[in-house]
Amino acid sequence: MIRQIANERNTVLAVPKGKKTISINLRNTNPDLFVYDNILISKTGFTNAAGRCVLMLVEKNNELFAVVVLGQKDVKNRSQVVGALLNVDIDRTPEPKITSTVEFEFSSPL
Repeated sequence: MIRQIANERNTVLAVPKGKKTISINLRNTNPDLFVYDNILISKTGFTNAAGRCVLMLVEKNNELFAVVVLGQKDVKNRSQVVGALLNVDIDRTPEPKITSTVEFEFSSPL
């Protein structure tokens, strides 16, 4: 249910409160959600210290990835960073093995 609501521009939740039902209006503030089709869920945020931020769960090549963007001055900059990250080709080539080692010797100053 959370994933379904997270993919809507606007949602109204009806929540029982005693004998009444209250309506809670939710609005999605992540414009990237409607540009890319592989974002499963996202959460935007803002504080003066952290700037514009977003956390997203993204599916690419049948794998799940977390994308975190912090400290952007505005939504446009945040979206540019998201676009760059979502368009990265994922290379699953194994990293080369290290052929040399470095030994360290530690001595105690006792």
